[in-house]
Amino acid sequence: MSQQSELAPFLYIIVYLSTIVNRLTIIYNNIGVKNLITYEPFYKTLKEKGLTTYKLITTYGISGSLIDRLKHNKPITTVTIDDLCKILDCDVDGILEYKKDN
Repeated sequence: MSQQSELAPFLYIIVYLSTIVNRLTIIYNNIGVKNLITYEPFYKTLKEKGLTTYKLITTYGISGSLIDRLKHNKPITTVTIDDLCKILDCDVDGILEYKKDN
C-alpha cells in the first residue's frame, strides 16, 4: 500500500472536520454574538500612515479576503497581526482593540 493511499482517510477526516468547524463558526457568528475584538484601530493607523487597503493589496501582497475579514471583525491569525504591525510600523494596538462586553 502506498503512503498516499494510507494518508487518504486521514486527509478526508481533516477536510470533513474543517468543514464542520467552518459551518459552526458561521452559525455562531450569525446568532447575535457580539465580537469583542475590533479592527477599528487598523483603519485609523492606515489613514495616519497615508496608506490605503488598495496599496496594501497591490504593494504588500495582502489579500482582499483579509481586508474583508478586518472590515467585518472576523478572526485573523497572530502571524497576520505581526505582518500588519511590520507593514504599518505600529504596535498591536494600532491594529486591534479589545472591547469588553457590557
